[in-house]
Amino acid sequence: MPDPTIRIALAAACACFLQVAAPVVYAQQFGTGAFPRTDSIEKQLRRGASTRADVQRLLGVPNGAGRGDMARPAGMATPPMGDGPREIWFYDDVEVTDMKSDESAVTMKLRQQILLVFFKGDIFDGYLWTSNVFTPTASQ
Repeated sequence: MPDPTIRIALAAACACFLQVAAPVVYAQQFGTGAFPRTDSIEKQLRRGASTRADVQRLLGVPNGAGRGDMARPAGMATPPMGDGPREIWFYDDVEVTDMKSDESAVTMKLRQQILLVFFKGDIFDGYLWTSNVFTPTASQ
């Protein structure tokens, strides 16, 4: 069995190492992985003609799925956003680009992208892509 003094010295050295190494860990980027190339959607998919299989070949397996109905609200004169429910495939990407910590809190900067792909039956019916990387500008 090692001398207790040596064990205490080793424990102290490990504690010091962790305090020095922790900022290096925080400087790394953490993310959910590759995000589909949204610029290829308009070039390779055709609304009303491409199938679910075409979408999956181009974008990969979705992270999730759902359903939405964007019908016109009753009593409104605006045209409907769609004629009936749509199946929705969901792709997302979240990346921690910076992380800092102090005694009481951890502050993180995130980059997030979300891609929703809409289907009418088994046919591609459009998409919505959003990211917090771009700052919107208001028209005047």
